[in-house]
Amino acid sequence: MEYSSLLKRFLRARMCLCILVSLFLSLFVLNLRAMDEGVNGLTTVNGLSSNTVLAVTRDRQGFVYFGTTIGIDRFDGERVINIPFTENIPQDMRIVSCLSDIDNRWMLVGSYMGLWKLDKRELKLTRCFEDVIKGRVTCLLKISETACYVGTNRGLYLIKGNKVVRCKIKDRSFGDNITDMSGDGKRIWVAGKKGIAVFRNMSSVSDGSVCHTKKEPVSLVRIGRRLFIGTSDSGVWQKSDAESEFSHYMFHGQISDMNKDGKSLLVATAAYGAYEINTERNVVVNRYSEEASSDNVRIRIADLMTFYRDKYGCNWFGSIKAGVDYTYYNRNIFHVFSIPSVLTTRGTRVYTCFRKGDWLLWGTDDGLYITNLKNGKLVKIPSGELDANIVTGLMAMPGNYVVGTDCGVRLVDMNTFTVKSVFGYGSVFSSVTDRNGCLWFATDKGLLRYDAANNVTELFTKENSDIAGNYVMGIDFDSYGKGWLSTDCGIQTLTLRNGKYIFSGKVPKFLANCGKMRRIYHMANGMMLFVPVRGFPVMSNQEVTEFAVKKYDINESVPSFCFVRGTEMLLFACTEQSVNLLRNGKLRKLGYIDGLPGLLIEQNSYGYSVLDQKYWMATDKGLVWAHEKDLMSHDFDTIPIAVTKIISDHVFTAEEVSRVNFDNTLHIKKGEGSFNLMFTCLAQANMSGLSYKYRLEGFEDEWHVTSSPSLSYSDVPAGTYVLRIEVCGMPEICMTMKVIVVSDWFAIACAAVLIVLACIAGWILVRRVVERKVKGKEESEQVQENADSLHETEEISDNNQKYQSKRLSQEQADILQKKLNDYMKEHKPYLNKDLQMRDISDGINCSAHELSQLFSLFMHTNYYDYIAGFRVEAFKKMIALPEYRKFTITAISEKCGFKSRSTFLSAFKRIEGVSPSEYIKSLKEH
Repeated sequence: MEYSSLLKRFLRARMCLCILVSLFLSLFVLNLRAMDEGVNGLTTVNGLSSNTVLAVTRDRQGFVYFGTTIGIDRFDGERVINIPFTENIPQDMRIVSCLSDIDNRWMLVGSYMGLWKLDKRELKLTRCFEDVIKGRVTCLLKISETACYVGTNRGLYLIKGNKVVRCKIKDRSFGDNITDMSGDGKRIWVAGKKGIAVFRNMSSVSDGSVCHTKKEPVSLVRIGRRLFIGTSDSGVWQKSDAESEFSHYMFHGQISDMNKDGKSLLVATAAYGAYEINTERNVVVNRYSEEASSDNVRIRIADLMTFYRDKYGCNWFGSIKAGVDYTYYNRNIFHVFSIPSVLTTRGTRVYTCFRKGDWLLWGTDDGLYITNLKNGKLVKIPSGELDANIVTGLMAMPGNYVVGTDCGVRLVDMNTFTVKSVFGYGSVFSSVTDRNGCLWFATDKGLLRYDAANNVTELFTKENSDIAGNYVMGIDFDSYGKGWLSTDCGIQTLTLRNGKYIFSGKVPKFLANCGKMRRIYHMANGMMLFVPVRGFPVMSNQEVTEFAVKKYDINESVPSFCFVRGTEMLLFACTEQSVNLLRNGKLRKLGYIDGLPGLLIEQNSYGYSVLDQKYWMATDKGLVWAHEKDLMSHDFDTIPIAVTKIISDHVFTAEEVSRVNFDNTLHIKKGEGSFNLMFTCLAQANMSGLSYKYRLEGFEDEWHVTSSPSLSYSDVPAGTYVLRIEVCGMPEICMTMKVIVVSDWFAIACAAVLIVLACIAGWILVRRVVERKVKGKEESEQVQENADSLHETEEISDNNQKYQSKRLSQEQADILQKKLNDYMKEHKPYLNKDLQMRDISDGINCSAHELSQLFSLFMHTNYYDYIAGFRVEAFKKMIALPEYRKFTITAISEKCGFKSRSTFLSAFKRIEGVSPSEYIKSLKEH
């Protein structure tokens, strides 16, 4: 009874002595249920300071902070960092009830013992406004960069900069116990035990009008013109601006917390999980609970204290005894097909899918499923009725669906869904229709032809035809009706002559040398795509006479490709390790972060459906679909990468790592210049199956690729560098950090410089003492010296004025330009990195002023562009020579006189109109 009483008080006030509850529950093993694959969880086992989490927020950098009964925890996606209170305060006063991010560096923290500020760079908590805000802080509402409302059990306060004032509420019955707040940019609504106070001016502390409620509100949200309150025993209530009283809206029982996301109301309950409500339609659109259902997202526990949705759309659920559950970041490009309240394909191995009209079919190892997308009708044909274990391919012909299986071919009537066997053995790998309407099946028993019009089946094997092998992996027909098939013994063509099918091994030599082909596709643009068992695909022209190997940058040396047919603009290229989208000839990697439930895409997926502009694909974890417009979009949210662990001459502390992330600068003090670094994506996404590439610019030119989020460097010289990290195929997930390596000799050099400066200062002091002794003689010499200097200065000034008044004639300019060009060609001074204009003027026996006139008035250029032109031409000549192919672009540019890579790239692009890489590529193509 004591425990129940404490729990009830805690839920009604949103806070209690949670530390007692946590200690009590820690004595028992919690029976927590499994979650959905798109959900993860954190407990004290993962580093949380407490399993009771009352508040969650994400800051501007992307870190997530939890308020617990012990203090604050920070989560970066991999590690949990505990940030305890610095003062010696009682355990039950460390409860963190609310969090509000102020700016890049500071966060406000409400606790049982007043208001605190968190320095996110140093990971330190300090008490603020202790002399004014003395009560228990229950809620925070930020209204600007410098202003924030603070709700406490002793009243409402407004912080403006470094000042804090108490807000006045006329109605004394309202009380001082503030439970929650909400604002719309112009007004704020404040919930107390006796009602709701409204402040008309967000930055004012004037009297607020009060609307009394029938129920005691524990949470408050304003959406549109409606006010929603969560109660401790009666669910959610609502009131519009036109109504005078609150009325019951939805649910019953204890509401722990409410937040909003656009027009959605996010509700956390004490016993039934969490709900997302569409307030325009007044319906529950998403539910999060312990129950396993096609309509639910499954989390571990239903006793929740908060439901928070961050800027990436991740949902965070803080509970009273199980820590935190959260959903992974998902771009929602792909969606798992489900029929509400009937079934979901999530987690099911789907081998093939097919769309015809309103009907959608998909095959599994459990049989064939057929559903009508318009009326929701569902038909299942089990494996026993198909007399096969796996459905491997689907097609359509008049009146029937054609089903390829691991035991031959079946026909399924489109009206009665009865099954008829066409061919009773052999695994079907692929199928296609020729110009005459005949169906062709590639099987492990030979090549099967089915003439549906005459109900004739013919199997071509080595025993009865000229086919090269009985194991046929793929077949398709080109734009001219010729068949191309791949067998375990090579590629062949298939033609119909005088009513007889002729197999021929006479194929282009290029194809014959490519080895075994896994699949052959006739593309929408008429070209043929030949996919080898291992290696990169080969694309041909429509006549299948010219070929090109399509090498994609997927970080796999010998990939095994399969392709899903698309439009001319889109094509899916999948391997055993990755899923890639080919869009306008460019490759982009896809993963769990895009909504894919699994990364194994079956090659017998249907692909594009013109009926709804969707792509349908079979995966190892479900049947998925994606809108064409989403796949064609070029805009993806930028997601930061943060450092989680650093090892150099020592293991960096959590505070040191935090400073590195905050300053975006890593200082390495050890002279060896060695460091190891681990990092993570700050969107808390499922990054499995993706790889990373990184480069330390200034130290190296090449990218390194790693499958794990970690890197290491050794023997980096002293200097300043730029470290770049990004996800392969997803450049928007990235990090750029300055790395400064300070040598041990640097300190010695600094000390030596200081000693030299001290010696110089002492020498100057001694000299001045000596000078005073011979002051008389020195003064006379100085007078004479000044006079001579003045005379010399006047002469130089006169000569300069006379010289500068001279201007080259056209004839003089032509002679000088010829001398200049001859000198450049014969002596090649531009190869000198430190070349100056004075060097050239001396070489052709003219003044620098005359040379400057020649460039600006007669050649209409400047000295730097003139020299750069010779250096670029020198580079072009060198790069064409075989002996320079082993050198890097930077090394060759330095031989041509360029001091830096950036200067060279800029000059080359300006003069040639293309980058050096593009220029070199054009040389190779010709």
